[in-house]
Amino acid sequence: MKTMFSLIPQSLSNVYKKMNLLGFVFIFFVYHISAQNVLFSEVQKKDNRNIKFEILGKIDGHYLVYKNISRTHFLATYDLQMQLIETNSLDFLPENIFDIDFIRYPGYFIVLFQYQKNKTVYCNAAKVDINGKLLQPITVLNFTNIGFFASQKIFNTVYSENKQQILVFKKNVKNDIISFEAKLYSSNFTLIDSVFQQYSFNARKDNFTDCSIDNSGNFYFIKESTEFNGDNIKSLELYQHRFNQNDIVSNSINLDGYFVTGSCIKVDNINKKIVLNAFYLNEKQDIPEGLFSAVIDPVNYLTEKSAFNAFSDETKISLQSEKYKRNNQQIILSENIILKKNGSFILMAEDNFTETVFNNNQFNNSNFFNPSSGYVSNDYFLYNQNNNNYRSFNSFNNSNSLRYYYKDIVMVGIGKELQMEWVNQIKKNQVDVEQDNFLSFTTLNLGSQIQYLFIDKDPQHEIISIHGLLSDGSINRYPALKSRQLGYEFMPRLSKQVGSKELLMPFIYMGKIGFAKIIF
Repeated sequence: MKTMFSLIPQSLSNVYKKMNLLGFVFIFFVYHISAQNVLFSEVQKKDNRNIKFEILGKIDGHYLVYKNISRTHFLATYDLQMQLIETNSLDFLPENIFDIDFIRYPGYFIVLFQYQKNKTVYCNAAKVDINGKLLQPITVLNFTNIGFFASQKIFNTVYSENKQQILVFKKNVKNDIISFEAKLYSSNFTLIDSVFQQYSFNARKDNFTDCSIDNSGNFYFIKESTEFNGDNIKSLELYQHRFNQNDIVSNSINLDGYFVTGSCIKVDNINKKIVLNAFYLNEKQDIPEGLFSAVIDPVNYLTEKSAFNAFSDETKISLQSEKYKRNNQQIILSENIILKKNGSFILMAEDNFTETVFNNNQFNNSNFFNPSSGYVSNDYFLYNQNNNNYRSFNSFNNSNSLRYYYKDIVMVGIGKELQMEWVNQIKKNQVDVEQDNFLSFTTLNLGSQIQYLFIDKDPQHEIISIHGLLSDGSINRYPALKSRQLGYEFMPRLSKQVGSKELLMPFIYMGKIGFAKIIF
């Protein structure tokens, strides 16, 4: 077994001398733990824990990371050994960006960003090479005039699985009417379709989910409706827009008298279907009875098959806790669905919620149930929050305390006829105050199994627990990754798979952010 500093050219004493001389230097190192190699980048002095960042992935043999430092945008390039090669300024991006997204292609990537200038919010697109240089002029995808300062995003963006379709849409609510506008672009930013439609909308009872788009340019979203504010969902409608058609068609989903929570859809581009899942329960229940699944034919607007798969008593008991009884909202937030060619799939879900403590009083909140940004008067833009972003640390004291809870991971295997084949769980209990960067989990799809990585803590070290989900639903627990140095804090939820057996995971060390490559 190699030692932690086996690849450092200097002696360890020279390393310490260099650290004393420079005040703070973190030397790149690699070590083996069990079957994994872990390579750490050198942390940079400016990369403090208040920066914003996103791992873009691996392009042309280099790892790219976007960084926003004091409202200045950079592209950091790392080699295969996680040594920083260069940092290029993305000077074409304005300072006051409040939403940014990336689409990766071979040799380049697309940046989708929103910002405000005067009373206008723009949604723009830029095509950028791996050196951070523009490959073509910036394109304005959409814009809107507003009467107030936009502290949140106005537009939502989503792209197809083949990355050839980019959808930009917005939802504006005024006088109980929601206006839905969508524009569809090719990967070269050519406008190829657009639609505008209005619907009646009750902000206390209705919710429109984000859109999903297939490889043909058709897009879909769900309308969820309750009887009263805060109730479980009583009805679901699937809205769909066919490419180059003039309207958006809706059809009701038969819930057979049940209520649901945590609904989500997944586009099956191989079988040309839409897969819908939600947890179903009786009206006043807090614990789900089971999983509702439906497969929808988007061409004929028909529900081909649906099923209510009941959980065992053991599973339902394991989902129950005192906090959920007080919460009285959804229990498990659906995170991901892995589709198989034969139409079967694996659904993964995580139990998570927040709790606000004010003067020792506790208030529980579901993270997804009311995803709107709030509103000003009776005219406001509706958007769905993305909770999978890094949260900068606050340095000031606040009498309010927001606690984040991330608990068990539930995995369900559904067969091609929508029968439940197995259910399994990974037990964990994570909680933090004011930020959730170190909570939740990440997955690594190895083909033969899906590995789940999340943080455990012991008094001396931070441990990354590793569990593997096999095709039959069984779970193997593997030796944990354990840092041999004190002070490292890993952020699995913000990781990204960058190769068939490679994962890039951010960490914090001595108040600075760096990135570790884990090789399985």
